[in-house]
Amino acid sequence: MTSNFSSSTTTPGDYESFIKAKEQKEHVLKSGYSSSKRAMEYFFVFLYFLVILPWNLYQSFSPLWTTTTTSNGDGINKSILITTSSSSSSSLSGNTTNTTSTLIDIVGGIALGMITTDFVSGILHWIADTWGSLETPLIGQTFIRSFREHHVAPSAMCKHDFIETNGDNCLVATLLGIIPIVFFRHSMFMSFYFTAFALFGAFTNQIHKWSHQYKVPLIVKFLQSSGIILSRKSHNFHHQSPFDTYYCITTGWLNYPLHAMNFWRLSERLVTALTGYIPRSDDMKWTSHLKFLEETRKKMSDEDDNEDDNEDGAKKKN
Repeated sequence: MTSNFSSSTTTPGDYESFIKAKEQKEHVLKSGYSSSKRAMEYFFVFLYFLVILPWNLYQSFSPLWTTTTTSNGDGINKSILITTSSSSSSSLSGNTTNTTSTLIDIVGGIALGMITTDFVSGILHWIADTWGSLETPLIGQTFIRSFREHHVAPSAMCKHDFIETNGDNCLVATLLGIIPIVFFRHSMFMSFYFTAFALFGAFTNQIHKWSHQYKVPLIVKFLQSSGIILSRKSHNFHHQSPFDTYYCITTGWLNYPLHAMNFWRLSERLVTALTGYIPRSDDMKWTSHLKFLEETRKKMSDEDDNEDDNEDGAKKKN
């Protein structure tokens, strides 16, 4: 499907025509969600949550215990659970060191996994927002379309079910979850790192969706207000035309640092210098009307406020 809206569609005109253009764009982008993509999303959601995630969790926590078998006087075998930090052969100092090392592996792996997810979410978000179009082979209709739709109709994703919201991310999470299973079976740190990386990656778009909703579960509200996951306030910075900053949508921890160091503009200059591509050229075809609508709404609101002030002033004089 090609995009039939050029910049001429959004040349400043009357307010109603811009609203109509916006609705047409929403329809075109929404209609790009195909049954084959839906099937793919179902497959990877079930594969990740029913197979890969349980395997990752088992592998991550399994080093915390070992099972040894003893025999009682009746010849009946018994399994005894012995934690790695309380082995009878370890001294007290050895136990303390072992416990500290274990905590570092767990907390460090999870924290680094969350930071990595936030950074990768920003990079992928920036790429999809800034480069390519609906006609880009393989990823145009599959991935880029949803990013264009989100800028044109930010609240549309709030109507998506769990499968549509998280299907694409579960594909990536599945690939990430396979890495520790294949390469890091005996590393607690790397197991926790990739498990957190994959799990938060799988939920990134869900977290993103929550940042657009006014009513969220209490636990989500707590996680947002405590800064553990992306908050509505933080994400609002991204949804200001031309949508060119605050791309990280998992925890949002890296948004301000990357913005302060001008990371995104420097990256765009590098890509343009190497390829000649102009950043956000396709996205602007879909979103250039939004700035006009925003300014018009603000102007109309200001005019209403002025009229109210004038009426109040006239009443006071009378």
